[in-house]
Amino acid sequence: MVKMHKQRQRSRTNLSEDPVKGIRTHKCTGSQKTKSISKSSKRPLILCMVNGSTTSTRISTKEAKL
Repeated sequence: MVKMHKQRQRSRTNLSEDPVKGIRTHKCTGSQKTKSISKSSKRPLILCMVNGSTTSTRISTKEAKL
């Protein structure tokens, strides 16, 4: 049980490096700048920008408005 719990914690840290909830960072393949905004306000925004290292950040619409 303890080993499984440790593995889960590691997987979570690998998926989301930022401690803030709602924001997840993932590496994008290549140097692509894509902005896909969903029509429904409930779904999060996916922004992929190139700043030294390509990373896509998912920010909720509520945080984006602020």
